[in-house]
Amino acid sequence: AKYPSLGTLEPVFGDFEKLGADTDVLTMTIRSPRGESKQMLIVSVDNTKLYIAMEGPLDVSKNAEQLSADKKKESAERVAELDAAVEGLPMRGNPDAKVTIVEFSDFQCPYCSRGAASVDEVLEKHSDKVRFVFMYYPLPFHPWAKPASIAAICAGNQKPEAFWTLHDAYFANQ
Repeated sequence: AKYPSLGTLEPVFGDFEKLGADTDVLTMTIRSPRGESKQMLIVSVDNTKLYIAMEGPLDVSKNAEQLSADKKKESAERVAELDAAVEGLPMRGNPDAKVTIVEFSDFQCPYCSRGAASVDEVLEKHSDKVRFVFMYYPLPFHPWAKPASIAAICAGNQKPEAFWTLHDAYFANQ
């Protein structure tokens, strides 16, 4: 599988460390088949608030230009990782767009059908600014979702437009 399921993730929590008078900090490490990532969690001492630090600590030994260069490098690395992750998946919109939407979807799910309609609206208005990528995610309790995904994948491998023909037909005729 290209993406790990929640069951394959192995979160490991570090020890609480005092951050301030009212807060503690701990690091959660998540191990998956794709590697390891760390996430900083800040918790109020009374356990009523949890803050997720989206970026790591700021290195104050660097000047603004160095920080900006680091941020640009990190951004380029993230874009490259996203591009590698979605390579070969069905795509609509502008392949070079700055905004990428990756939809994890099930052809038998009524909510996914509604989501597909919303994506169509976004693409109608912003097809030049958005890259939309479809990720197959058939739910185990939908009996024809997996065969539908397989058929769509096979059709798309023969002709990319054929994937979207099936995609649209499946959602229109659930």
